[in-house]
Amino acid sequence: MSSFDDREKSFEKKFAHDQELQFKVSARKNKYLGQWVSKILGYNEENEKEYKDELIIHTHCGGSRRDPEKIPPLGFFFPH
Repeated sequence: MSSFDDREKSFEKKFAHDQELQFKVSARKNKYLGQWVSKILGYNEENEKEYKDELIIHTHCGGSRRDPEKIPPLGFFFPH
């Protein structure tokens, strides 16, 4: 039964690793997207950093530290 326990642990490790990697990729994508959008909006360096951080928080935590109306919707940049 030890081999089944080892196999289970290895699958759990792989799952945790995959989830962490997916989070990092998504956070990096949102960082670059926020950087690109803030340049289009003409934000200065300080506002750009704040916008990128806010986009990452909003995407991963489902919330915002400031008024959500201040974050332009991405549909503005990517029309359907």
